Amino acid sequence: MDPRLGRTLGDYARPVYNQGLSSVRPPPIAANNFGLKQCLLQAIQNNCVFRGKTNEYPNTHLMDFEEIMNTFKYNEVSKDAVYLTTFPFSLEDDAKHWLRSLPTRSIRTWEDKRSLIIGGPLMKKTPEKIVAILDELSEDANQWPVESNDRRKSAGIQ
Repeated sequence: MDPRLGRTLGDYARPVYNQGLSSVRPPPIAANNFGLKQCLLQAIQNNCVFRGKTNEYPNTHLMDFEEIMNTFKYNEVSKDAVYLTTFPFSLEDDAKHWLRSLPTRSIRTWEDKRSLIIGGPLMKKTPEKIVAILDELSEDANQWPVESNDRRKSAGIQ
């Protein structure tokens, strides 16, 4: 049966709540008494909040976050588990929206998170491969009409 049958326009207009499922999937924690320390969360929220605005720098945020995180240790808990559990508390506004837009449980390690923030898979490419990608993109761009009138027509603007 088609799940769309019987749905109203209002059903489609309501935001979809992901039922608390996060894009972050920390590793299992063996310690029975693990909980983030209140002073850690306060330090993060008072000194290390990233909103994703154009005047903010993700690399600076990561350095500040790691500087604070390196002052705390948890017995029997991996660095990945602590960092991934804490990191969402350092985000607000556009940055929090970005985190929630990622596929559920797609981030499994702190290095996965760092790679996403710093530039993703493109940053792992050699300069030669990046030039090849840019060449391919520019070839694709040359397939579009170059005259402004042609662009206006293709966009439906006269």
